[in-house]
Amino acid sequence: MGNVTSIFAQALLQLEDSIECIDVASSYSSRSLLNDGQKDYINTVCTGLTKLSPQDLLAKLKEIECEFGRIDSGHWQARPLDIDIIDYNGQIIAEAGLDIPHLQMAKRGFVLLPLKELRPDYVDPRSKKNIDTLIAELTDTQATRKLI
Repeated sequence: MGNVTSIFAQALLQLEDSIECIDVASSYSSRSLLNDGQKDYINTVCTGLTKLSPQDLLAKLKEIECEFGRIDSGHWQARPLDIDIIDYNGQIIAEAGLDIPHLQMAKRGFVLLPLKELRPDYVDPRSKKNIDTLIAELTDTQATRKLI
């Protein structure tokens, strides 16, 4: 996990000029959603404050992903870094290339578990369900385990 930890740390440093007060949850390991033999993914959630619009924040995140070698290799393919906007101040945004809250968030233990660490009071603005309800309703059998 050493290389992944280094990538996370470097990506967070690059976010510091755009996001203030960054809090980072524990890391979680999860299998590929495709069950295709890929290495386990390492996931975390961070929260912070930004003056960037959601669109500008997305552009910044894509820029950081590219700096770490991400290329568009298809949906759910292995990549060195994948950064998603899970929520943006409780707003609901549906635009080409940008859906907030993240449309698959409620189905992903590797998102909900670290999110609960940072925002135990989180409520999904679409479903109006709190984080505990979302976690209780998880149906995927994908193993998600806390690493640190």
